[in-house]
Amino acid sequence: MVKSVCFLVFILFLALVAGCASSGSMDAVDAVAEFPAAAPEVGRDMAVSGYSMASSANQIASEETEMRGNIPGETAAGGRRYLAQRSSLTLEIADLEETAESIRAGVEQMGGYVASLNFYDLTRERRRGQISLRVPEGKYTQAMLWLQEQGEVKSIEESAEDVTMQYIDLEARIANLQAQEQRIRELLEKATDIEDILQIEKELTRIRGDLESMQGEFKYLRERVTFSSIDVYLEEEDPRESAVVDEFSTFGEELAKRFSLNTNRVLKGVTGLLLFLLSSLPLLVPLIILGFILWRTSIYFKRKKKSREEEKKSAAP
Repeated sequence: MVKSVCFLVFILFLALVAGCASSGSMDAVDAVAEFPAAAPEVGRDMAVSGYSMASSANQIASEETEMRGNIPGETAAGGRRYLAQRSSLTLEIADLEETAESIRAGVEQMGGYVASLNFYDLTRERRRGQISLRVPEGKYTQAMLWLQEQGEVKSIEESAEDVTMQYIDLEARIANLQAQEQRIRELLEKATDIEDILQIEKELTRIRGDLESMQGEFKYLRERVTFSSIDVYLEEEDPRESAVVDEFSTFGEELAKRFSLNTNRVLKGVTGLLLFLLSSLPLLVPLIILGFILWRTSIYFKRKKKSREEEKKSAAP
C-alpha cells in the first residue's frame, strides 16, 4: 500500500515538472515572437536575413489596428458626417448668355467654379443651356437660394449621399498603407542579399500601386464632399407666349407685337438663305460657269441647224 502511494506521488511530481517545462518553453517562444532580435520581414512567404515573416506581419497588423482607431475624422457616434450633395434646377430666363455670365460670376465670388457649359437650340426662337457648377459645401444653401432668383423656377431636385463610412475607411486604409510603405523602405535599406532586395522591392511595388489607387479614389470622394454639384438648366422664354398680351392690352399692342414677331421670322429666314448661298459659292460658281457654257453651246448648234435648213429651202427649185 505504501509503495503504491509513493508511486502515485512520483508520477504526479513528474507531470508537474513536465508542465512547468512546457509553460517555460511557450513563454520563451512568445517572448521571441513579440521582441524579435532583428528587423521584421514583409510578405507571407518572404525571408530576409533568416528571420521569419510571421512576426513582422503580426507586428504590422497590430500597428494598423492601433492606427485605425487614431485616424482623424473617425469619431464616435455624433461626430462629423460627410455628405455628397447634388441638385439640379430648371430656370426660364430672358437672355441665355447674360444669365449664364451672371451665374458664372456669382459662383466664382462664392469660391466655386463652372465645371461645364453647353448651349443649344430648342427652336429657331428659343435656346437652352446647361451649366454644371461646383460650390463649397458651406455655400451650398446660399448658392441654391441665389440661383432661384436668376429666373423663373420650373423644377428643383436635391439629394445628399452619406459617405461618412467610406470616407473614414479610405482615410484609415491610406494611413495604414503609408505606414507599411515606410517600414518596407526601412527593411530595403538594411537588406544586403540580392534575392531579399528583389522580394522587398516587389512587395513595395504592390503597396505603392494599392496606395496610389486608394489616393485617387479618396481625392474624388473628397472633391464630392468639399464641393457640392449643382446642374442648372436654362431655357429662354418662348417669344410666341411673350407676344400674347394680357386682358388689359389693346388690339393695336397685340397686333404690333405679332407683326414684330413675324417680321423677325422673315428676316431670320432671309438671313439664313443668304448665308447658305454665300457659303455655297465655291460649289455654285463652277456649276454656273458650266451651265453657261452648255447653254451657249446649245444656242450655237440650234442656230447652225436652222441655217442649214434655210440653205436647203433656198436651194430647192
